[in-house]
Amino acid sequence: MRRFQTALLLITNPIRSRIPFIISAVIPYVERNLYVIIQNPNIQSSSLSLASSSEKRFDQEQQKQCIRPLLHAIYKQLTATKNPSVDILLHNVDSVIKSTNPLPLPRTCEAVFADCPSSPGLYEYCRDHFHQLDQNFELRIINEKETKEDQFIDNLSTCDNDLFSTKCTSRYNRGVLGGTFDRLHNGHKLLLTESALLCNEKIVVGVTDA
Repeated sequence: MRRFQTALLLITNPIRSRIPFIISAVIPYVERNLYVIIQNPNIQSSSLSLASSSEKRFDQEQQKQCIRPLLHAIYKQLTATKNPSVDILLHNVDSVIKSTNPLPLPRTCEAVFADCPSSPGLYEYCRDHFHQLDQNFELRIINEKETKEDQFIDNLSTCDNDLFSTKCTSRYNRGVLGGTFDRLHNGHKLLLTESALLCNEKIVVGVTDA
């Protein structure tokens, strides 16, 4: 099957136990950059169709609580992966995505991988909502059945992980990070992403050369 230099992964069903399968299914087909966007789970019924032209405004805290538990699961799965570079985008956390204001992507993406069922309006949704998609981008559906066991395992893993528990909901206006950012690995990406979700105004990063 065809491989792509850069692609977008759209996760609409945020169950942590499914992450290893999803990442493993996509990585072999991306050579350079994979961008991940975690949508509110309800977006599948409200936005991935042609029936409605407007989108429901989701609570900002609900979006963050949806994303935070998945950060560790995604970057943990990438520990042994050298290529491609994987980045979780947070553009949709603080604003509503509208078709008149497409969400910008860092690079042109040749493909979109989605974990939701295929629908007539899915291709148009991606084309209208994400800027920097290739004009002839390819849409691929990740097929996996959700089971009650998946939900049960996911609930257990979330409860056992205190660091990424949604109970940790303290918010800060400003934050400071320090470390040897001589190279940006997945641990740094996890730290930066989590900090971006916890701080409202500004993050200062101290960088050292040793």
